[in-house]
Amino acid sequence: MDVYSRKLRTGDRYWYVKAHYWADGKRQEKRRSTGIRDDGTTKSRRTAEIVGRDIEQSLALGKNRVAHPTTIEQAFEALIRKKSLAGRAQATLDIVLDKAKPLFEFFGSKTAIERCTDIDGYVKVALATRASPTVKRELRELALAFRAAGVEPPKMPELSDGVPKERFLTRSEQLQLLAATPANRRDYVVMYLHLGLSRAELYKITPDDCNWELREVRVRGTKVKTDERGGRDRPLPMSPEVYEILWARRACSPMFARWGNYDRELRQYAARAGFGPVKVVKQKWRTYRLAELSLNDLRRTFATQLAAAGVPILHLMHLMGHKSTKMLERVYARVGQGEHMHEAIAKLAPLRKREQAKKEA
Repeated sequence: MDVYSRKLRTGDRYWYVKAHYWADGKRQEKRRSTGIRDDGTTKSRRTAEIVGRDIEQSLALGKNRVAHPTTIEQAFEALIRKKSLAGRAQATLDIVLDKAKPLFEFFGSKTAIERCTDIDGYVKVALATRASPTVKRELRELALAFRAAGVEPPKMPELSDGVPKERFLTRSEQLQLLAATPANRRDYVVMYLHLGLSRAELYKITPDDCNWELREVRVRGTKVKTDERGGRDRPLPMSPEVYEILWARRACSPMFARWGNYDRELRQYAARAGFGPVKVVKQKWRTYRLAELSLNDLRRTFATQLAAAGVPILHLMHLMGHKSTKMLERVYARVGQGEHMHEAIAKLAPLRKREQAKKEA
C-alpha cells in the first residue's frame, strides 16, 4: 500500500492511497481517496495510512466495510475510519489518535479488544498524571472504539468534568511574559495573544492569507466543518504588532515553523516571569522550573480582554472560530473581578441629579 498527496482543483491537497490486493489469482491495484486533507502534518499522513489500510482490506474482502477488528489498535482504526466517512475534520481525528496513545500503553496495542476490561486499573494509573476531564475523554473514545469493533463496551466509571479554567493574563502579566520569552519565541506569543488562535492554526498561515491593504489575515479552520472543502476559514483584523510580525515574515511559507516543545517552554517562561506556583521537574541530566501556563490560556486572554472591552459575544464567536456562543460562555471570556468591572459600572447613567446627590452627601 502506498499513500501519496494530491492537489485538487480547489487548491487543497488530500491524501490518496494506492491499494494492492489479490483477486482471482492476480495482483490488483486501485487508487482511492482517503478523504483526509493534507495539512502538512505527520498526523494527517498517519491518519491517512490507517484509513488506507482499511480501504485496502475492504477491497481485498470485496465488501464495502471494515473487517471485524480484534485488537484495540484495530478498533481505533475502525473508529477513525468511521468518523472520517462521517465527514469529521482532521483535527477531530487527531484527537482520537492522541486519546488512544495512553490506552495502547496500558493495555498493549495488540491486545484483543474484548480483554481490555480493567477500566478501574487504567483510571487509577491515568489520574496519577492527568486531570479527570482528560481521562473521561479517553474513556469516551475507548467506548466508541469498542462499538466500532462490534463489541459492547464495559461499564465506565463516573468521572467529573472539572471546573472550566478561568486563567487569563492581565496587561502587566502579558508584558512580564514577553520580557521573559526569548526573542525567537516572542512573535509566537504575540500572535496567540492578539489573534486568539488555537495551536495548529498559527502554523497554517502563509503570505497568501495576508491582505496587506485591509490589514486582515485569513485563518484556516480546523475542527469546524461547513462543507466538503474542509474547516471554516475566518478573516481576522491585524493589530499593529501582528501586522509588523507578519510583514517581516512575508517571504516565508508557512510563516511560522512548528514549536516543538511549546508546552514545557511556555511554562518555563511563565516561571521566569514570576508566575506561581513554580514546580521543579528533574529529567535525566536537566532540571526545569515550570509554572502553570498553556497556549489555551493565551487564547482565553484574547477572548476575555475583548469581552471586558465590551465586544459583543457574537463578534467574539466569529473571531474565535466557534459555531455558537456556548463554548465562549462556558470556557472563554469569563470576565472575573478586576478594574474593568469598576469601569463597566462607571458607565451607568446617573439616576439622580448631581446637586441632589451633593446635598444628601
